[in-house]
Amino acid sequence: MLRNSRWIAFFVAMFSMALLPACGDDGDDSMSPGGSALLDTWTATSFSAGGTDYVPTGLTVQLTFAASTYSIDISGDNSNLLCDMSTTCTDGGAFAYTSTTLTFDPGTMDETTLNYTIAGSTLTLSGNIDGVALSATLVRS
Repeated sequence: MLRNSRWIAFFVAMFSMALLPACGDDGDDSMSPGGSALLDTWTATSFSAGGTDYVPTGLTVQLTFAASTYSIDISGDNSNLLCDMSTTCTDGGAFAYTSTTLTFDPGTMDETTLNYTIAGSTLTLSGNIDGVALSATLVRS
């Protein structure tokens, strides 16, 4: 069974990649395709794990990026996919990113890295956690 914090980290990672600009001046390739304009709140229109989309079942996920941190608010988690023994939960932490990958909670046991793309106001995340294929589509709120 998947750890709930890993699922939350996955979802957050998907959102974070597109939201933050690079802050280093050391010449690395860390960057966000949209720069600081992407710092915002994003809402999931789909969140699939193992081939099942949980948004139609009532799952609501909002991910907010500010500076170098993220916060995520989850409700309607009727399957307890993301929240432990509850239908609602919140989480947050640090993240790191490049132009194509996002790492949530870097340097911790919950570190999770995902791939992302941005097209207009749509963010798409994809990856694999504990052998389960995950994908999410989010739009700017």
